[in-house]
Amino acid sequence: MIAFCVGPPHPSTALALPAPTTTGGMVALRSEAKEQIDSLEAAAAGVQTEIDALDTQVEQLTEQYNEIKLSLDQINGQLVEMRRRQEVAVQRYQLQTERIDKRLVATYKCGRDGILEILLATDSFGDFVSRLVLITKIAVYDQDLADGLKEAEQELVDVEVAIRAKKSEELSIRGKLEEQQSEIQTLLDERAATLAGINSSIAAVLEQERIKREEERKRLEAELRVRFPGYSQYTGPLPQTPDALLNQLVETTVAYLSIPYLWAGEKPSTGMDCSGFVMYVFRQHGVHLPHFAAYQCAMGMPVGPADIQTGDIVGFGSPVHHVGIYIGDGLFAHAPRTGDVIRISRLADRADLTAIRRFPIQERIGPPALD
Repeated sequence: MIAFCVGPPHPSTALALPAPTTTGGMVALRSEAKEQIDSLEAAAAGVQTEIDALDTQVEQLTEQYNEIKLSLDQINGQLVEMRRRQEVAVQRYQLQTERIDKRLVATYKCGRDGILEILLATDSFGDFVSRLVLITKIAVYDQDLADGLKEAEQELVDVEVAIRAKKSEELSIRGKLEEQQSEIQTLLDERAATLAGINSSIAAVLEQERIKREEERKRLEAELRVRFPGYSQYTGPLPQTPDALLNQLVETTVAYLSIPYLWAGEKPSTGMDCSGFVMYVFRQHGVHLPHFAAYQCAMGMPVGPADIQTGDIVGFGSPVHHVGIYIGDGLFAHAPRTGDVIRISRLADRADLTAIRRFPIQERIGPPALD
């Protein structure tokens, strides 16, 4: 907010002013200046609203991208398993083929009349029956060999068909992934163009608001440094009590404050988006979450707003397209948007809280990761 103040005339000089017309002129000037300031602030608010809308779209598209990438990772895992099954099917088919080949060779050596000669060359009826049973078993064995070969062949065909279908699905998803990347980049370019197109006066208003937010962020972080000494220096594992574990989770969380936001990012060295940040923190405490906000908020134990506690995951939007980690005192840590950093914000400032999830966490081993 730009402050514009004009004080009243000093009493000793008020009588020396020529006439009411001059006073009227000052009132007009004040009115005109106020109108200009109001106009600037309204224009700045309009630009900020436009940027916020673009940020929300980028956020939603980023989480859609994360979902598609997760599907692709799952398909690649299924393809690995299918190729393993293919190898087993090939080996089984080869084994059945070898058995059939050996049986054909044995049958050829025995000749066409071999079986009849075996039956006729008997000394008694009991011997005849025994030989007949043996021949029957051989026939059943031969049939089993044939059936086994047919099954192995069909299994191999089925696996190969499934692999081709899965590869086709993979190609389709990769195409969607590229489209999503293009859409996100288009929105980011539009956001950059919007920022570049504002005039200096509006930019000054927006910059003042940004400075205020930055000062608030630094103040909140300074408070956290006092509350959690482990934020700036790790001093070893904490006792395994529920409160100590939650405190350690907060220490892990705040270790990444000021890391740049990067859409689809999932590690501090490059930057992280909201779900990548949550995934990275909770993985260090034994909870393995997917890199997708909606899935994160569909897991764990649902919690009502009245029962929220430190360490809960908070989700925003319907469907959920943004997540953060509640750290107590009405505050949560999150990676907000492009051009921003992982920061602390007040939960009361969000009107779109739609999910709170709680997970059983473990003690972190060693200092917070930075890979």
